[in-house]
Amino acid sequence: MAVKAKQTPPRDDSATKMAFSYIRFSSKKQEHGSSLARQLQATRTYCKANGLLLDERLSFQDLGVSAFRGKNRERGLGEFLAACDAGLIPPGSALVVEALDRISRQRPRAVAGLLSQLLDGYGLEVHLTGIKKVLYPDSPTAADEGMDLLLVVMLAVRASEEQETKAERLKAAFALKRKQVSNGEILMETNPGKMPWWITCVVGEKDSKLVVPKEREKVVRQIYKWTADGVTAPVIARRLREQGVDTYRARTKQWTVDRVRDLIRSRAPEGFLEPTVKSKRRGLEYSIPGYYPLVIDTELASKARLAMSGNRKFGRTHEIRGTGERPINFLRKIIRLDGRWCNYQPHPNGKDGVMNGYYTSYDKISGKYMGTISAMLLEPTLLAGLSELKPEDMAPEENKLDPAALEIVRHQSRLAEVKKGLAGILKAIKQAGYRKTLTDEMIILEGEEEELKKKIDSLSIRVRSIAAVGSGKMELKELKSFLDADLRDNAVRKQIADLLKRLVERIDVSCQIPDQVRGRAIRTLVAGSAVLVPDPVPANYWRRVVSIVVHFRRGGRRVILRLPDASMAKLKAPNMLFSGRLNLE
Repeated sequence: MAVKAKQTPPRDDSATKMAFSYIRFSSKKQEHGSSLARQLQATRTYCKANGLLLDERLSFQDLGVSAFRGKNRERGLGEFLAACDAGLIPPGSALVVEALDRISRQRPRAVAGLLSQLLDGYGLEVHLTGIKKVLYPDSPTAADEGMDLLLVVMLAVRASEEQETKAERLKAAFALKRKQVSNGEILMETNPGKMPWWITCVVGEKDSKLVVPKEREKVVRQIYKWTADGVTAPVIARRLREQGVDTYRARTKQWTVDRVRDLIRSRAPEGFLEPTVKSKRRGLEYSIPGYYPLVIDTELASKARLAMSGNRKFGRTHEIRGTGERPINFLRKIIRLDGRWCNYQPHPNGKDGVMNGYYTSYDKISGKYMGTISAMLLEPTLLAGLSELKPEDMAPEENKLDPAALEIVRHQSRLAEVKKGLAGILKAIKQAGYRKTLTDEMIILEGEEEELKKKIDSLSIRVRSIAAVGSGKMELKELKSFLDADLRDNAVRKQIADLLKRLVERIDVSCQIPDQVRGRAIRTLVAGSAVLVPDPVPANYWRRVVSIVVHFRRGGRRVILRLPDASMAKLKAPNMLFSGRLNLE
């Protein structure tokens, strides 16, 4: 590793260097504090004082992510390294961070390897604003490189030792707590996050005690009763959200399926103190009865857990394997759920093992599943909404142009500006001679010019392909024939997939319909500008409100809505779907 650490050089306005910031803190609590704002302001102040041009279009952050095990390399820091590999971060640029431990708190060898990748591999400068040091990718002598390597190792050792010491202290503290509990002592936690959400600690003048407020006890008992009666966790979570039931946690904004299932699995409502998931992974096993106030009796708890175990994915007591072949995903690469592209995951149901499909959106950055919708709910609704479609419905509205054509016009306008700017720079270079700032700007504009040409070429191909699609009359006729077809037949699903691929560019799905969209749909129905089609999904507890926006290759757009039952009852059209054009912008 070749690094050079010295005082930050004085500002040089004649040679402005591009700078990129990286911000990280470990605790989620710091999101609500000043850590982010402080690091951002310190970075801006540093760049301004040292002649660095901070590019805030590319922002790399790991908020609430630990660097002790290198998790940040899978997220924000990993995105920065990927940007370097892709050429978005040019060599010679500056990476500005508050301290070395913001990048990594791993062992010294791992930190040295990461810095070698940044300095030698990507040719970047690393600016440590907290101690006003700069690590350069070149060194004049071996002695300089050796001293700088020692500095890096010392900083890495200190950061890693701090983290290890903190971990040992926490481990010792938890060991002491477990010893106190085993001796019959009940620890009165005043921090709500350290107790089950339905329990509070009342601190008195002489003593403290754990209590269960009546409104929280009512919620816990209701969830157990629903589960024991066979209501599934997704339905319970939705009921709680619709009823506006408090989550009793500041950071947990809404009820989720996992939160319902975790409550049913927990023995804390029965009064037991048991180890957390992390403690179990470390081999800790204990079960202390009578520790918490009793909320649920054993009989109701056992009945609820037995009912929940009917779902094979979450602990089925008897094995039911999937029967039949895996259903083909006929919406592959064209469906998004709440703005995120979907995966297709078939699972055997809990009765006869028949494979049912689910469209699931996944957020790669947070590593969480963000939403799921059943194929049994979505697919028949989509086909029913398209059943009354006419060829002219797939074309853009008369007063609207093809979005791709509009993009071409916009890019062509910008391309003309870029060419004009390049001509001006060349003229200035001829008159004033070589200037680094001019050549840097010229390189940026040349890169933008090349990118704009590629976008225009790609969009032109798209416009030509849309024009060649044709009316789609034959495809629509064939699509209508599948309205009552068996969607478990993969031969049928393959035919539908081929038809949709020729007609549809993208399908946006959401299980929420804003009030203004609902109002527009009702007004459109009253005006006779849309149609109502029979809802193919039975009116049972799992039929959900849904919004489907179909973007056709020819430029048109179709909106399919399952409005709330109350809204359709007012229109005297129960069990019907809305299908028509609707301005959602």
